[in-house]
Amino acid sequence: MKKTGYRRLLFSYAPIFFFLVTVLLIVFFISIYEMTRKEAERANGVFAEHVMQTLNYSLKSVDQLMIKEILTNETFAKFFAPGHSTDSYLSYEVSEKMKDLMNTVPYVHSAYLYRRDDNMVLSGNIYTKADLYGDREFLTTYAYAADSKTYQWSDPRPFSEFSSDRAVTVVSLVKKVPLLSGSQGLIVVNVSTDTLVGIFEELAQSDLSQLVLTDSRGLPIVKRGAAGGQAAPALVPEEQRGAALVSEVSGWKIYASMKGRGAFGIFSALSYSWLGLGLIGIIVCLFWLVQASRKQYKPVEAIVNRVGRLAQRRTAEWSSKVDEFGYIEQSIDRLVAHAEALEKQASEGSFYRRKVLFQEIMEGQRMLEAREWETEAASIGWSAGQGGYAAVIVEVDKYAQFQEAYSEKDQYLLKFVLVNVLQEMAKKEGMPHWQDWLSSQQLNILFQLHPGMEGRLSEVMEQVRGWVAANLSFTITAAVGGMVSDLNEVVVSRDDAERTLRYKSTLGANRVITPPVWNDKERHGIYEQLQSIHELAMQYRLGDEQWISTFHRIGDALRQGMYERAEMVNLISFLQFQITREMEELSAEYRGLWEQQLSGIGTLLSSFETVEELTSRLYDILADASSQIALLREQRSVNGVIQQAKAYIELHYANPDLSLVQLGDLYRLTPTYLSRMFKEEVGEKLVDYVAKVRMEAAKHLLLTTNDPIQDIALHVGYVHAFSFIRIFKKLVGCTPGDYRKERAK
Repeated sequence: MKKTGYRRLLFSYAPIFFFLVTVLLIVFFISIYEMTRKEAERANGVFAEHVMQTLNYSLKSVDQLMIKEILTNETFAKFFAPGHSTDSYLSYEVSEKMKDLMNTVPYVHSAYLYRRDDNMVLSGNIYTKADLYGDREFLTTYAYAADSKTYQWSDPRPFSEFSSDRAVTVVSLVKKVPLLSGSQGLIVVNVSTDTLVGIFEELAQSDLSQLVLTDSRGLPIVKRGAAGGQAAPALVPEEQRGAALVSEVSGWKIYASMKGRGAFGIFSALSYSWLGLGLIGIIVCLFWLVQASRKQYKPVEAIVNRVGRLAQRRTAEWSSKVDEFGYIEQSIDRLVAHAEALEKQASEGSFYRRKVLFQEIMEGQRMLEAREWETEAASIGWSAGQGGYAAVIVEVDKYAQFQEAYSEKDQYLLKFVLVNVLQEMAKKEGMPHWQDWLSSQQLNILFQLHPGMEGRLSEVMEQVRGWVAANLSFTITAAVGGMVSDLNEVVVSRDDAERTLRYKSTLGANRVITPPVWNDKERHGIYEQLQSIHELAMQYRLGDEQWISTFHRIGDALRQGMYERAEMVNLISFLQFQITREMEELSAEYRGLWEQQLSGIGTLLSSFETVEELTSRLYDILADASSQIALLREQRSVNGVIQQAKAYIELHYANPDLSLVQLGDLYRLTPTYLSRMFKEEVGEKLVDYVAKVRMEAAKHLLLTTNDPIQDIALHVGYVHAFSFIRIFKKLVGCTPGDYRKERAK
């Protein structure tokens, strides 16, 4: 038999192969070029970031020095304090101190102090009224502005102390004295842009990278006279703009681009051209392939037509063929006949039919006639119409760990052992059964129970469970459904078993559960624990160790009540939500520690099997987060003051004069600062905390005494009873009188 068709097909596709390989090589080299270019741009960005960090460090050092001097320098403090306006020696000391500071930081061009008390300006060279000072326009902008940005470096600007001096381009930093209010005056520090540009140019020297420094408006910053000293600086040209890096200190920008960017543009254009040519080449290849295939397909098409006609013949009718088409024809005929035989065998396979039928019966998807069931029952060795039926669901405990511990082959082997043990024990008791794995974790079993065998089913399943626990490395939990008299009611028994299995988390794994399980324990409503959860979340936020006892109380309620697994998941999800909402009241550092635990809680809710496992692992997660939060609070210096303030409030809440101002004076903090720190540490406003402590004391007095509302209001720090009643109703939800009546009942 000559293989002329093979050689013809080979020579037809060879040119397509070589052409396609060439196209792929071109695309490969272009991809390498693009990868190299992007890597160069990334390195350029890292270089620009280094330069920006150096400039930021120079400016930050000035900023930090000024803050240090404002906070620690007693000479500056005396100068700004009222009553020293006539002290000439003090002015001389301040002037000399400023010169020392300028010598300490060489890139500081000049600095001066402005005192609000007498509207005077003092620098190293002059002591004069602000209205006569050469930099009065800039000073006026910051001295009288209602909301001055005193912590931000200015854009480059002209500066001169005397009208006769030549203006120098500087950037200025303005600091309030004191830092928060600026009620006493300002300190202005000027840094020459020529110095900063000199630093920038020294750092930016590169054969590959081109860096351009601009201010926040996009105007380039250059040395005096570098641009000719004539025209005003213009925006950076578009071709010099690369990746822009913005300073968080000064707002300046560094544009980073590659030198010879035009060449890169040309190569990029060429790259896209080559990509276009490559795409055209692929289209040509596809067209060529289609045409060649169509030409070569004509003899194959003839074979397909002949196979369609000959597939229905019997083997005896085949004729001997000597050419290649005859050989292909006979081979395809045999293949078609074999495929038809396999398809017929598969369609009539009893195993597949039984599996589908079992699933339909257990799920109630098919109703069987009595005669039809007699036929099916005979095929599995049952006697239709005798006794009743009961469904059992056997679930492998901790299935995720089971999957991790064993390979897929070993899992099938262990499941096979389980089924064989079940078959042997059921056979000893004379219990016909039919089983199949309707899911990877659950084995569904249908038992046929003859009269008087109803009580033996649970004993058989207990024997199976005990054997698995003693001889295999995993355990099972079996849920037994109620007995039904008709096969078409088996779905009721299976639903009964499935519902019973939902209480596995409460009752425990590795056991046989029979309905109705809720008669064994009192069933509680899920919403009875919501108040305890809310209480736990508040205690957890406040760092109150009472959250542990509240948690154990919730855990005891879960163990004592009959909760389905889904109900427990909902309950713990609500606990997670409440704690997350409470943590929103704290600062970002505390929220970050809590958010790290959320993934662990999510994993726990998807994998736990028993309430003991749930409460134990959840407690570990909450305790770990609580200890980290407590450690963070101890490390924060302000935490000690806040804890003292809380203790003071709990002891003196009955004082009507207790207020934010009083506490600020007591701990030598401004009321605004104390309020903000209290909010960050405790998670609620200080005034709200005081009101809450007073309301807790009021509730205790309402329940333990018969004092009038007016007297109770005075006892908890309210002079006016109507204020006490209004706040009590806002926080508790009812008036004090109604609260006393409801609790008395």
